[in-house]
Amino acid sequence: MTRALTLLFAGRQVTGLTQLTQNAWKVQAAVYFSLAELADFPKELLSYYHSEDKAATLTELRSVSAEWRPAAARFVAERQLDVGGARELTRAIIDVERRREPGFSFDHTPGDALAAKVWRDAGEVPRRGGWQKAVAKHVERGLGVATSERAKAKLRALLEETGAAAAGGVGGAPVEGAQLQVVRLESEEAAFRPLPLLGFLDDVTPQAVKLAPRASPEGVFNAFKPPAGSSTWVALPAWAKMQPLTGAVAIQVVDTRSLTAVPNLCRSGGPCLLVVDREELQPQSKHFYLVSRASSLLLDAGGRAGALQRLEVVPGAQASDKGVTVCGQLVLACRPPLPPGAPKEMPEGIQDLGVANEEEDGMDVAFPEEE
Repeated sequence: MTRALTLLFAGRQVTGLTQLTQNAWKVQAAVYFSLAELADFPKELLSYYHSEDKAATLTELRSVSAEWRPAAARFVAERQLDVGGARELTRAIIDVERRREPGFSFDHTPGDALAAKVWRDAGEVPRRGGWQKAVAKHVERGLGVATSERAKAKLRALLEETGAAAAGGVGGAPVEGAQLQVVRLESEEAAFRPLPLLGFLDDVTPQAVKLAPRASPEGVFNAFKPPAGSSTWVALPAWAKMQPLTGAVAIQVVDTRSLTAVPNLCRSGGPCLLVVDREELQPQSKHFYLVSRASSLLLDAGGRAGALQRLEVVPGAQASDKGVTVCGQLVLACRPPLPPGAPKEMPEGIQDLGVANEEEDGMDVAFPEEE
């Protein structure tokens, strides 16, 4: 790496650069040195990242988990991917990491992850003039990056299906006129978890959390019917952390800077959605909890002191304090999607890198990767 990046990694400022550039270089330096410290990472591949344009790909790899990052960095260097290619690979890896269903035909390798993304792209090509060639082009690219035989077989099968469809099916003639695109849903595409959305944290009461309704998806398309009398619901992806939950609720936060008890969430402002498991009521030090605390300063409509309670978020070590009632454990904090074309948020320091670490600051609050 350049001397400037080394100085930035050490926390020293380099004059003549914007804060955005310095933050980007800090990320690149941190990812680079995390690879350099690995005994089994080929040192000759590190030289690929010594130029400024190639080092920029490390900014994309910051979002890849520690488990995947060495293999992803090797893939980028060996294939000489640019920033766009590294971004595509990162998103493909994140997508594969979230897949937990049996029968997924792509291995957990960077090549297969990218092949899975290409396979999905091929399946979404609109069925109109020249679409067979477009599918074939996608399949050819997928076969070039896939590493497992079952992934290659899935890509070849798609090509065969395309040929059969172009011929009008087995023993048939090409179909003229009206066309209907048929899409086979992947398990994770149809999988989601419906949660009752209780409102904003400042307005939600402990009673609302306790009495919130439940609903479970049913059937092959995961249809669900909200209980009678319930109002707003929100659907979240069926991440691994969501799957075992049976009594979860969602609560909105206007500005995460108000959640001062959660250091890695309050560092930047903006809205978020808290997923709370109301069945986990025994505090543990490594988790955060939604609690209520009676106050003599708060009076209900009947003038009773302490009857009106406010909800707040505290670490597990404080959830056992006297006068505190646990309403549930925080499982996830979800940021809203960034608008198209918006730049990725840069961390302010090395400790804020977007590495998949669910025990930052000693507390277990997991965040889906921000893109």
